[in-house]
Amino acid sequence: MMPHPTKIKLLILLIFVVFFQISCEKDSDLFLEAVLIPENPVDIENVTSNDSLISKTIELSPINDAYVQEGKGYDDQIIRLQANNRTSYLMFDLSEIDGDLESVELKLTIDNDEGDGTFKIFRGAHNDWSEKQLSSSNAPAKDDEIASFSKAFKTGETEKITINKDLITKEMISFVLEQENGDDFSITSKENPNKKGPILVITYKAPSDSEPTETGIENAQNFNVPDGYFVTVNGKASNDGLSEATSWSLPHAFSTAKAGDIVYVKAGNYGSLKLASSKAGTSGSPIKFIGYTKSPGDIMAIDGPTYTKDNLIADGQSLPDNIMPHLENDPSGLNPNSGDDAITITHNYVEIHNFMVSEYEIGYDVKASYVTMNNCIGFQFGNWDSKAVGWNDDSDGFDHTNRDGYAMRVTNNSTNCTITNNLMVDGGLVNYFFIGGGSHKIDNNHGIALNSGNGSDYIFDFYNSSNNLISNTYAERSYKGTQGHRSRSMILQAVSDNNTVLNFTGVNARLQIENARNNSLTNVNIIGSGGENNGSVQIYGQANNNIFKNLTIDGGGGIAFLGYDSNEKQRTPVTSAGDNNFFINVKILNLDASNGNGIISFHRLGNSAISGGTNYIIGLTADNFNWLINANRSGTINIYNATFSDGNSSTIDTFYSGFKDGRNNYKVNFTNTNFAPSNKFKIPSGTNIISVPPLFTNEASKDYTLQSGSKLIGAGVNPSNIFSNFNVDISTFLKPSGASYNIGAYED
Repeated sequence: MMPHPTKIKLLILLIFVVFFQISCEKDSDLFLEAVLIPENPVDIENVTSNDSLISKTIELSPINDAYVQEGKGYDDQIIRLQANNRTSYLMFDLSEIDGDLESVELKLTIDNDEGDGTFKIFRGAHNDWSEKQLSSSNAPAKDDEIASFSKAFKTGETEKITINKDLITKEMISFVLEQENGDDFSITSKENPNKKGPILVITYKAPSDSEPTETGIENAQNFNVPDGYFVTVNGKASNDGLSEATSWSLPHAFSTAKAGDIVYVKAGNYGSLKLASSKAGTSGSPIKFIGYTKSPGDIMAIDGPTYTKDNLIADGQSLPDNIMPHLENDPSGLNPNSGDDAITITHNYVEIHNFMVSEYEIGYDVKASYVTMNNCIGFQFGNWDSKAVGWNDDSDGFDHTNRDGYAMRVTNNSTNCTITNNLMVDGGLVNYFFIGGGSHKIDNNHGIALNSGNGSDYIFDFYNSSNNLISNTYAERSYKGTQGHRSRSMILQAVSDNNTVLNFTGVNARLQIENARNNSLTNVNIIGSGGENNGSVQIYGQANNNIFKNLTIDGGGGIAFLGYDSNEKQRTPVTSAGDNNFFINVKILNLDASNGNGIISFHRLGNSAISGGTNYIIGLTADNFNWLINANRSGTINIYNATFSDGNSSTIDTFYSGFKDGRNNYKVNFTNTNFAPSNKFKIPSGTNIISVPPLFTNEASKDYTLQSGSKLIGAGVNPSNIFSNFNVDISTFLKPSGASYNIGAYED
C-alpha cells in the first residue's frame, strides 16, 4: 500500500528541518545518520546503473594464427596469402562477451611482402586445429563468407576490415583468409616482434557494471619475452642462470636444459666448443636456445637471415663476435680434424636460433626430428689450408683432395625439421645436406660458395630425402676460380621424390635432378655467367615425372638430358636420362657459346646407350643463342608453343669427344612453333610452324611478354588435350589467359 500524500508532504518537511539544523552544526557526518528512509521505498530497479546498457569495445588477439602452403602448416612471425597456394587461419575466443554485437572489425598489418588483389574471409567449419599442428588435412574448410575487399596492400599499413557481425557467434571461432587473385602478400602474426599481430575489434552492448573480459588485447596478446635462463661468455655451471649476472656457461646450458626451457645466449666469442643436445623437448614444450645481441628478443629473422653475404664481405670475411653467440674453431689451422663438429642435435624438439659458427669440419649437425634451425650463420668448413697437398688441384676436374666439410647437415632419417632463414658460406663439400628422411620445411635459406679451393661442390643437396617443401631459396657460386667441377646450386638425387620447390634462384651453378622423381619446381631462376656448368638444368639417371613451371635460364647452358656414369648409379634400371619430365612456361636466354651449350642438349657423362629420354616443353621463349640442339646420343624432345629468335645454328656435334654414334638419332618435334626471321639457321620442320617477329614488350630490359599486336597471341595449341594419358598432372599449370594459348612463355 502506497503512503498517503499528506504523510509524504510531512515527511519532506521533516527532512528539511533536520537538514537545516544539522547544517548549523559542524559535524556533517551526522547528516547521513539523520536522513530518514521511507518505510516502503518506490521500486526504481529498471532505471538503476546496475542494469543500464552501454557500448563496450574490446580487442582480441588470436589464440592461433598460421598458414598452409602445399599442404603443410607454418607457425611463423608472419602469415601468408597467395591465390591457389597459401591460405591463412585465425582462431579467436569470443565466449567471454556478454552482450549483443554491434560491430566487428579485423585489423591486419602488412609485413615486408606487399601485394594486391581480392581478399576474402570466411568462417571456418570447425576449431579442431592449432598453430603448432596445422596442415591441409585438419585445417577448417570454408563456411560463410564474412568479408571481402580488393586493393593494394602496402608494407607497414594496417588494414581495417569490416566483418559481417550477423555471422559471428559468441564462442570459439575460426577465420579462413584467402586471396582470390593478385600478387601475394604477408601479414604480421601475433608472434611478430613489431607487436602488430591480427586484432579482432568487437563493439557490443553490455551492462555498465559488467566485469571486463579476460580475452582482451592486454591479456591475450602478450609480446613480453618469455622467462628463461641466461648464458654469457663468462657464465658458470654453478650459477642459477636466472639473469646475466648469474648466467650459465654454454656447455652447462646444453647439458641442463629440459623440455619447455628457453635459454637466452648473449653475443660473444665462445671459442672452439663442441656442443651436443642432451635431452629432448616435446611437441608443445621444445627446448630453445636463442641468441641475442643486447637483450633477449632483439634478433628476429622473418624473410631471410639477418646477417648476409654482403655483411660477411664488409667484415673482411670474418664473422663478428658482437651480434650473435659465435663458436669459432681454431682459425689459424684452417684444416679441422674429423669430429670437429660445432653443434650436434640428437634429440627431438630442440630449437637453435641466432647462432654463428666458423672453421669446423661440420657446423650444424642435425640427427633428430622436429628440430628447428633458424637464423643460423656458418662460414668456412672443411679444409681451407692453401698449403695442404692438392689444394685447388684441378687436374681431374673434380678437386677430390679438398672437397670435405659440411656447413649444415640433416641426417639419420630425420623428419619434420624446420630449417629457416639461415646463411651458410663455403661449406666445403656441401652447404646444406639433407640425407634420408624428409617432410622438412626449408624456407628463406641462403647458400654461398664465396671462395675457390674448397668452395661448396653442392650448395643444396637432397639425397634420399622426400616430401620436403623448399621455398624462397638462394644459391650462389661467387668465385670465378679455375675449379672445373662447378657447384650444383641444388641437386635432388637418388630417391628424393615428391619434393616441392617454390621460388628458387641459382647463380653461376647448375641445377640437377639425378634419379629423383615426381618433384615439382615452380618459379626457378638460373643465372649463368658463361663457361662449363655455370648455369643450366640437367636431368639424368632415369629422373622421371618431374615438373618445372616458370623456369628461366639466363646466360647458362640450357636444358640438358645427360648420359650416365655407372659409378653414380643409385636407382635401377637406368635406360635414359629421364622420361615424362615437363617444362612449362620457360625462358632460355643469352646462352654462352662455350662447350656447345644448346637450348636442348643430349650429351655428356657415360656411353651413348643411355638415351636422353622422352620429355616435353610447353610454352618456350628462347632468345640469343648459338645452338638450338647439341646431341651425341638419341632422345626425343616434344616442344609446343615455342618461339626462337636470334639463334645462330640449329645443331652442333657435341663439344665432347667420343660417344658420337647416336648423334643423328635424336628427335625434336615442334608443334605450333615460331622461328623468328632473326634466326640464322634454316627453319626446322614441324606442325603449324610460323616465322614472324615475336614483338616482345621490351627485349632490352628482358621483358618477353607480348605486345598487343603480336601474332603469337592465341596462336598456340591447347596442350592439356595431348597429355591426358600421362601419369603427370599438369592441368594446374596450364591456364590460358584468353580463349586459346599463346606461343611463348607468357599467357598474359
